[in-house]
Amino acid sequence: MNYFRVNETDASGHGIDFWEYFAGSYDLDEAKALFEENNSWVHMLDCRRNKSEELTEEQYKTGLQFNRLYEYKHDVNAFRRFYNIYPTREMAEMFAKRDHKSGYVRIGFPHIHSVYKINQDGNFIFVYHYDADSLGKLPEPPPYF
Repeated sequence: MNYFRVNETDASGHGIDFWEYFAGSYDLDEAKALFEENNSWVHMLDCRRNKSEELTEEQYKTGLQFNRLYEYKHDVNAFRRFYNIYPTREMAEMFAKRDHKSGYVRIGFPHIHSVYKINQDGNFIFVYHYDADSLGKLPEPPPYF
């Protein structure tokens, strides 16, 4: 069985985090065609940016779980994007912004997590363990950061 993920955004990058996942005996081009069939709005975009890739079964399951956790939860997504925070290392490896302005990725939950620096090769290097009880609560991100 083959696993794929496909994403389409416009020039603004809106929707960059959320992918549609496909599993079956088809190839990447067929997965793209299925995506376009399921999402007819992509034909109305002035500037289409299509991304697609083949995944392992583990990545496929992680991606589905990510969509279930964050889709349609705008306040949680704003916090996640602002602090580059993800609940598991697998999600961080798949979705974290390597060029985040802080240079860090946080793995865990908002009040207790581990902070990693991302080196030039994209590897995570442990920096410190964050605990809100001793270091204070992370402030809310500014609106429309």
